[in-house]
Amino acid sequence: MGNPEYIKEIPRQQEYLGTLTTVRDTYEVAGLNPLFVGGALAKPFNLGMMDQVGVDYGTRTVHVPTTAPHYTALRSNGTYDDMDIIVNHPDKAYVDAVVKETETRLKQEGYTHHIVSTEAVRYPHWQPRSRLRQMVSGIDIDDSGQTQFCFGSTTSPCINPESMQPWIYSMEENGEEIVRLPSFGPAYFGLRYLMRLPVAGAGGLRRKDRASKIDTETGRVTNKIHTLMLLRRRAKEAACDQGYVLDDLAWRRFIIDLQHEKHQDWLTHLKSEVLAWYWQTDFSTAAAHGKNGLEGLAKLGNKFGG
Repeated sequence: MGNPEYIKEIPRQQEYLGTLTTVRDTYEVAGLNPLFVGGALAKPFNLGMMDQVGVDYGTRTVHVPTTAPHYTALRSNGTYDDMDIIVNHPDKAYVDAVVKETETRLKQEGYTHHIVSTEAVRYPHWQPRSRLRQMVSGIDIDDSGQTQFCFGSTTSPCINPESMQPWIYSMEENGEEIVRLPSFGPAYFGLRYLMRLPVAGAGGLRRKDRASKIDTETGRVTNKIHTLMLLRRRAKEAACDQGYVLDDLAWRRFIIDLQHEKHQDWLTHLKSEVLAWYWQTDFSTAAAHGKNGLEGLAKLGNKFGG
């Protein structure tokens, strides 16, 4: 099943959805509580459909109107959207084994084109993060069982558990579900982009996430973070209408502290300056997307969680 001829025969749409569901199902059955946080979740949102997005706090479900061809389409530069996933389980050896098993299963199914990156929530009894290797913010459980965001010596206040509750994003075409993915709630999902890494003068954003583009539905200029902040606003309005109170203080505090020199250790500050330069280059986006034969580098770049 894993020979090159078979792989070539898998329709692009089938492979994209097959990869998503294989990873999701394997992780969920194994009890890793996966949360999708990358482009695979963000890609269907655009300005024109935002008013049609349904946000239901009672069931923690986001109904996202799209079409299968649109959702499974490649990026405009011909590359595939990343599948970035956070998993949460206290047994690191078990997590590593499930991730390896999932990689093997994908190869057996012939799903080999997509970049799947898995980052685990870190527990106190695990080996400490390497501050030298850490290039993206992580989520840690402290000795008292509280959850915090961290990058180097910069940590958030304890995160309200309610804000970490998983939601289901149901991608739907004419009311029929294409795929459903678990993630952070819609009021918080966009904030993950602002706290991904310290980037001096860029509010934590990589160039590719703040690059201007024309929204195909409305013809208006936008970018990824603008669109996701509109989703956040819609989610906050829905919370008010449905009687739910949001607590994103720890999220916002960490975003501010991560970008401020006085809260950074010297190594984090150095990374901030280097990353600010790196993400201004054309190479950075090409490398992140695996473009022009850089797929191996794109996969490597997702390993630096410390």
